[in-house]
Amino acid sequence: MAAKISFGDSLAGLLVDGKRDTPFVVATLTYSEARGIRIEVPYVHGAQTRQFDEPDTWFDTASPPRNLGFVTRGGTISLFGCRYSGHSMTFGHGYSIGLITPESVVLHSAGEDLASELKVARLKSEIDGIAEWSQLRSLRYAPESDESGRLTRFTITAESPAKLSWTQGDATLTIANNWETFRSGPGMLVSEWGSLESEFADPRPISDHLAEQRKFVSLLTLVFGHAMRFRRHSVYDQRFTDTDLNGRSMGHSHYGLISSLTYRDHSQPLPAPKDFSDAIASISDIGMDGLSSWNSIYREWKRAIGPAVSTLSRPGGEVESLVMNAAISLEAAGNLIGTVSGEQETHNKGKPTTTTFIFRCLAHSGLDFSRVCDSLPGLARAVSINYNTIKHFDRGEFPRASESYFASEVSLLAIRVLAAKQTKIGTPSTANFTSRKKLDDLESICRSHDIFVDSAGAFVPYPS
Repeated sequence: MAAKISFGDSLAGLLVDGKRDTPFVVATLTYSEARGIRIEVPYVHGAQTRQFDEPDTWFDTASPPRNLGFVTRGGTISLFGCRYSGHSMTFGHGYSIGLITPESVVLHSAGEDLASELKVARLKSEIDGIAEWSQLRSLRYAPESDESGRLTRFTITAESPAKLSWTQGDATLTIANNWETFRSGPGMLVSEWGSLESEFADPRPISDHLAEQRKFVSLLTLVFGHAMRFRRHSVYDQRFTDTDLNGRSMGHSHYGLISSLTYRDHSQPLPAPKDFSDAIASISDIGMDGLSSWNSIYREWKRAIGPAVSTLSRPGGEVESLVMNAAISLEAAGNLIGTVSGEQETHNKGKPTTTTFIFRCLAHSGLDFSRVCDSLPGLARAVSINYNTIKHFDRGEFPRASESYFASEVSLLAIRVLAAKQTKIGTPSTANFTSRKKLDDLESICRSHDIFVDSAGAFVPYPS
């Protein structure tokens, strides 16, 4: 039986360490948004009984077993990468509480194999935006009405579409659209969800799978301009199997996984439908060739991609912080792009400057910024001045918030387009994007705050 657990749950159970003839250890498993999975173990320190020998040793030496089984009413849960998280003792009668935090939790029994590190062949993850971006759908709806327009039949067809697969480093990544059914009173609910699955030729640690999947999540974040998060995971591997009452294997399935690396994503608000309405590049723009090349692009452009993705994933931050991270991305990207036509007027004594690196990004993006500035060199200079004024404490007061907000929006837009263009999609999606919402938003920022960038890089009133 596979166990189930949600935020706020607290389960009583028994810990199994896999050693022969050792007593089971009573424990409570809790799952919270703040701390993830925690195991609380009550025991008596220094008791003259074998019952507490194991936990007393675990917490006295701060070294619990790396892997444990947790037997509870709903089934067995496997705890991997367990680490000591503290303990407390009540002096006088020895009552103690020890805390254990696992790195990975599989909601199924690992059988008798509690000695080896958790490595799995496949990790499947539900990720924000993947269904919208891949355009894969499992559900089709067919309403039928009579002559008066009254609905007489509503047919739902659930059928998994073909998957999209590509090679990324040593892993094979697969986008799929999945569907599930749930009993709901006298009726039934049907839902669909998009997933990304990573698979290696040989089982790998969860961190290896997540490292490959995060590269794709970064691409989605840049494409949509909003944080895209992991919502749930499941693993597939030979060590996890279904058995009948006689202990005979009935095959292998996907089982739920909770990772200390991603559980904080699960409680974050879901993106709003509008967050998927302004993608800078569709899956048809990038194509499977672009996805296949993303691994090498990510490796080369990591210093440019990382700060921008971090900024987009932390909505509501101070604009000054947004400017700093976005400028770091632009400086890295400007170095990678190399010399572009017209950059000479941004040099200082014949050498490239921060303004030069920003100019390279703006020029290489192919975006038309003419509605918000007199010239690209001037816009690059304005963003550079804003960044350096924030960065250096001896530059006086911070710039006006409206100017910093504008600078951050220009910078993030440029780096998003540049990253998408590196997938070799060319310029069609860029041309399409320029006619859409984001450049209109930049103009709206300028008009509402009465700012415009002149050719010298200064903010002046918006032209009438």
